[in-house]
Amino acid sequence: MPIYNYKCRACGNEFQKLKKVDNRMMDNCICGGEADLMPSTFKGHLKGSNYTKNVIE
Repeated sequence: MPIYNYKCRACGNEFQKLKKVDNRMMDNCICGGEADLMPSTFKGHLKGSNYTKNVIE
């Protein structure tokens, strides 16, 4: 299960939760307010010079 980032609409608290993909869009903050899913980034490393070529083809 992936970790998702949320931000509370009421208090602005940012937190993370481990959730199933199909149940990820909204959650509740510890203050009781509704929290929205925030965009997140990730970092990857590609090995080999032909990797991008193979993905595109």
